[in-house]
Amino acid sequence: MKQRFIIITVLLLVAVGVGAYFLGRMGQKIVVENPKGNNTSTSGVNSQNIASNTPTYAPPVAEDPIASWTKESNEKYGYEFRHPNDWYRDPEEAAAILLPGSYLSSKGTIRSATMTEQVTLAKCRLSNEMAPLGEPSIVTKNGINFTRQEYSDAGAGNFYHTISYAVYKAGLCYNFSFLIHSVSTGATFQNPDDIARADTENKRVEADLTDLFGVVIGTITFTR
Repeated sequence: MKQRFIIITVLLLVAVGVGAYFLGRMGQKIVVENPKGNNTSTSGVNSQNIASNTPTYAPPVAEDPIASWTKESNEKYGYEFRHPNDWYRDPEEAAAILLPGSYLSSKGTIRSATMTEQVTLAKCRLSNEMAPLGEPSIVTKNGINFTRQEYSDAGAGNFYHTISYAVYKAGLCYNFSFLIHSVSTGATFQNPDDIARADTENKRVEADLTDLFGVVIGTITFTR
């Protein structure tokens, strides 16, 4: 009776061990989809095969905001450029493009900003109507060598700051200028602290507008 009990116990242990072995083998199986679309099971899958079926990550491509700006084309003189979409043509002056008030600041005294295009049949010369600010410089934008010059003018409490980019090409002077008009902070505010804050704000806004105008100049291309 004791021997029979031992034999039954051994058989049970063997059965449990065999069952555990086969269950372990089944758990190692991996289903791999081959290029033909058939599913096959294998217990010895090569790691390179798994990697080849793993999708690769492609980082998103950042969109260029300038590409969506409004394009201006001058077919008569053969050039084009882009500017922010909320800039608009002056209804009274076709060569002028106006900026909306959102580019200005109620904390300062800048009243307007205007871009102007001018093409003349002559060599480019410095303006003799406004006082130059510093010396002219050669600035390369989009492969074009512009002469950059800043000017200032004032009268009756009004101040005018002009940034001009000019290039001479095929007997024509192409001049793109940016005019920032402001009024006296001293005539607008009475408190010295308010005047100082307005002066600081004007400088900040002028710097931002000047940089933005430089970006616009960088989009100019000649079409012929």
